Amino acid sequence: MLSCLDFCVVILRNESLEKSANYANASGALVVSRHGCAPAIPGEQELFYYLDNAHNIPDPSQDKELNHLHRVSSRSIARSEIFGFAFDHRKQLYDLAD
Repeated sequence: MLSCLDFCVVILRNESLEKSANYANASGALVVSRHGCAPAIPGEQELFYYLDNAHNIPDPSQDKELNHLHRVSSRSIARSEIFGFAFDHRKQLYDLAD
């Protein structure tokens, strides 16, 4: 789901499908290298740093600059509202059980 969001954002910026897929894949790689889901989402500056330096970062969880960018960029936005999306998969599970 996170990678899909990044893919859609880049598409809306009129970027190519290849660039959109690269952003989505890089974002997904960063998220799975960390604990948690939502707190692991990279910011734009962090994502661009990773895309520019991925060939030199064998383990994103151990890269000091990447971790610094994540700490300073993901905590600075104060939100007064929370927007959420939930999808109920129970119907599909019930259908599979029948």
